[in-house]
Amino acid sequence: MPGRDLTGSLVTSDQPIAVLGAHACANVPNGVDSCDYVVEQQPPDAAWGREFATVPLKHRLGGDTFRILASQDATDVSIDGVSVASLDAGGFHTQLIASPSVITASKPILVAQFSNGSAFDNTTDPFMSDPSMILVPPTAEYLTSYRISTVDNSFTENEVNLVVPDSAVGAVEVDGTAVAPSAYAPIGSSGFQGAQVDVGLGSHQLTGPGVPFGAIVYGASIVESYGHPAGMGVAGIPHATTMTLDPSGESRVTGTEGCVTAAVLDQHGVPVAAARVAFRASGANTASGYGDTDAAGMATWCYTGSRAGRDAIIATLGRVKGYATKVWTTAVAPPPPPPVVVPAREPV
Repeated sequence: MPGRDLTGSLVTSDQPIAVLGAHACANVPNGVDSCDYVVEQQPPDAAWGREFATVPLKHRLGGDTFRILASQDATDVSIDGVSVASLDAGGFHTQLIASPSVITASKPILVAQFSNGSAFDNTTDPFMSDPSMILVPPTAEYLTSYRISTVDNSFTENEVNLVVPDSAVGAVEVDGTAVAPSAYAPIGSSGFQGAQVDVGLGSHQLTGPGVPFGAIVYGASIVESYGHPAGMGVAGIPHATTMTLDPSGESRVTGTEGCVTAAVLDQHGVPVAAARVAFRASGANTASGYGDTDAAGMATWCYTGSRAGRDAIIATLGRVKGYATKVWTTAVAPPPPPPVVVPAREPV
């Protein structure tokens, strides 16, 4: 329908279909010149996610426009840990984001990143481009490799934005060449880092060291742009609903390592695999880190307590949390053995 924003509309069918969301001439943000055609194929809501790591588009100034769409009522949305919206099913929140950020939600959401109209940046740079729309892959749907291709040779600027776990920084390769660690910047405290990588015309291979990572492909020409995710696993994301930590409490000696294992289950009591759990200890000692659940839904994290006292440990996966405690004590040296008394010998 001309003039009507259909964002949030529910489309159902009794047979498999593909649904594309598009606009023939979208102004992004509203009222900013110039408009352009935007389009993306929509994933089913079973493939929406709760955590998204974003990197700004290169050649743009002042950030990119993001639209966040909810599939369920009472969906709380945060950006870099700050609450920005509470949405009902079909509701959406639009916000400009200018730096690498993490978008999280209490329930599944869909996130789109838009290149703004060329007038938005107040610049004469011909490669500032016009609107395009990119669906941001959830972190739970990252893959370990991608085959990508740029569009025709009228787009002389082509880039890939990478989102890589801390452990894989410096190991992800583009066409067999590792992206240098210096190209990355931390994405908040998410455990991911982002990089903007220039690529030439044609096809390219992105590979990681067996570790899932995210990628989007985009490019610009004179007041033109394109963009899309490099790929994502859209078979569906299990939604974690419960988490328990083992051991829930224990005593340890300072200077040793203590561990907790998070057991994560979905709404059906089935273990949730390949989910990133954030751990944090506070109290006598402060430490934080991440662990990915295995096929049994287990993620283990360890740290060393250097100070005596009590630590509270919290593990977080979206809105699901687990709790444990550790009490650290200083080892006490055993008392010295009693002296050996040799009885005096009787005179003969």
